[in-house]
Amino acid sequence: AKNLFGAEAPERMRGCFAENEDYGTTKSAVYKYQLLFESLLTAPDAQLQYFDSAGKPIFGEPEAGQIHFKDISEINEGVQDFCRDVLEIFSDIILRVQIDKNFVDSWVESFIRDNYIIPPNLCKIFDFDDVYCNTMHGNALDFYRKSLNL
Repeated sequence: AKNLFGAEAPERMRGCFAENEDYGTTKSAVYKYQLLFESLLTAPDAQLQYFDSAGKPIFGEPEAGQIHFKDISEINEGVQDFCRDVLEIFSDIILRVQIDKNFVDSWVESFIRDNYIIPPNLCKIFDFDDVYCNTMHGNALDFYRKSLNL
């Protein structure tokens, strides 16, 4: 079997929304605002610290995002339901439709800039505490909006 992630992987694998771009100058909203996605794709457990001698995972203290996991789970279930509906209606034809990166970027940008798309009571779900990389502590949505002076 050929190793899919070996030294030759860069010859076959490409970034969907951005590739080899600088975070500070990227035009890709998906890349620029990636902490929004990371906060929504959080696991129900805190950060994995290590495995003990019996192979049991040991987690750290719950991070900020974990306290909103019920709301995040409902959002993820809604996304899954939407995807199932699209597949049921359009079958596998939808899988052959070209992704319009500009549309997706515009959509993501609008979530940051428009204060009405995300209801105020849901803004809290973007709480984020990146202990592993030590890059972000707080609310990702607030962080991005402040950086844009919104």
